[in-house]
Amino acid sequence: MTPSLNSLEKSLIHGKFTPVSMLSALDIPDLPGLYCIKLLNSKAIPKQYGPVRDNGIIYIGQASRSLQKRLWEEELNHRRPATFFRSIGALLGYLPPSGSLAGINSRNYKFSPSDTEAIKTWVKRNLAVGFNVLSDQMAIDEYEKSLIRKYSPLINIEYNPHASETLRKARQHCVDVAKSESSAGIPKKQTKQKGSASIPALESMQMFNQDLLKKETENKKEYTAKPWYKNSNTWGWICLLLLILAIVIILAADVAADDKAKALEQQSRPRSYQEIFTPEEQKRMGIRRELDGPGDWVPDPDIARRSREYIQNGGYADPQLDAIQDGDYHDLLDQMGGPEGF
Repeated sequence: MTPSLNSLEKSLIHGKFTPVSMLSALDIPDLPGLYCIKLLNSKAIPKQYGPVRDNGIIYIGQASRSLQKRLWEEELNHRRPATFFRSIGALLGYLPPSGSLAGINSRNYKFSPSDTEAIKTWVKRNLAVGFNVLSDQMAIDEYEKSLIRKYSPLINIEYNPHASETLRKARQHCVDVAKSESSAGIPKKQTKQKGSASIPALESMQMFNQDLLKKETENKKEYTAKPWYKNSNTWGWICLLLLILAIVIILAADVAADDKAKALEQQSRPRSYQEIFTPEEQKRMGIRRELDGPGDWVPDPDIARRSREYIQNGGYADPQLDAIQDGDYHDLLDQMGGPEGF
């Protein structure tokens, strides 16, 4: 079933486009249909040829037998003469070999092998394509004309109400060079001839292409990703992370050392009687509330002396009963060389 023009337009003009650099012959069907070529970079074409529409469409064409042969082999790779490829070459300032069509009843000029490769490289860098299979030849012809009239693609000359005269004359100039009878002394790319102001200055276009290639090369170098181990920024981040990790480890070690020191200090500090003995032990041993530990009371030297004499005279001082009940066990131990508290 043949789709309507509106349906085809939505799919072909506003649908998916694939960059030429990502295409292969197998991606394009070996069937008839319409195709559309879009410019990815509006600055890639000299301004003197006229404006490029905002949607970037620069060419609409048809393949009456095979999209693969027409679009891929001819228009994009110039394996056989193709209108679009010849127009792009003329637009970029390339000329066919002088006299290559001399005595031949044809306008289908071709470029030298080296120029052909240069144009193909430009096509891969700057163009994307979309296509639709369509089997009805009458619909193909009708839809192609309608879309060209509506969108006025820059490279289309026929059926285009706003066809570029500059491009038309550039293509005619290529035909004239190819049909020239004498090829002696004619350079491959000629400058603008006197009196032909509408023919683009090919030297300036060569400079334009060289500048474009230089910018693309610089951008490629700038955005080419290096392996991580060759990237100075990566090593900078790694060193910074290692430094932060070392600082965290040192701080954690300091905190742990402080905690350990505080724990040892807590263990070695003098403790009160209430910290040592349970309430039942305190009650059984008669420890009074006012005897809370070192620093809470002032020892009586006289009691300590009397307790010591009592022990020396054979008496028995029970540390949990007699001395504590006398209220001076702590001082007694101090005077006898005992430990600093409990």
